[in-house]
Amino acid sequence: MMDVPFFTPIEMSNSLSQTWKDVPQMLFVLRSIAQKA
Repeated sequence: MMDVPFFTPIEMSNSLSQTWKDVPQMLFVLRSIAQKA
């Protein structure tokens, strides 16, 4: 049986800001992979 996690708005905004911090790094990795291909 699966538990549906309950996120408070603060937790959601924290995880969102963490995701946005990771986006430039992911784009950089994707770009370097594309250049090697």
